[in-house]
Amino acid sequence: MKSFRIIDAHNAQLEIDTSLFSKSVVTKVLYWLNNNYTVMLSCDDNIIKMELECVHEHDWDKVKKDISTMLSDYQMRELIEQETRDIRNILYVKAFANVDELTDYSADKDVI
Repeated sequence: MKSFRIIDAHNAQLEIDTSLFSKSVVTKVLYWLNNNYTVMLSCDDNIIKMELECVHEHDWDKVKKDISTMLSDYQMRELIEQETRDIRNILYVKAFANVDELTDYSADKDVI
C-alpha cells in the first residue's frame, strides 16, 4: 500500500501501487471490502486510488492493518499459483492421461 489517509470518522482514502500489487489482487481485496464499505475506485498510471466510506465509525487503524494483510495474503496466493502452475498441469495430465484404458464396470457384472 502506498498511502492510507483518514479523512474523517466515516471516510478514508488509500493508494495502491500496481507495481507491488496486481489489479487482480486489489480486486479480490475490494470484493471483501464491499460488505462494509462503499468503495470508489480510480486508476492513474500505476496507482489505484480507493475511497472508502462507511455508515458507522470505524477503527481506521484496524482497517488499514486488515487491508494490508489482505493485500499480502492475496499477493502470496497469486505468487504460489504462478509458481506451481506447471507442476499442477503436469499432475492433471498424469492423472487423466489413461482415461481410455479404464475398465468399464456395469451393474450386471460381478466385481470382486
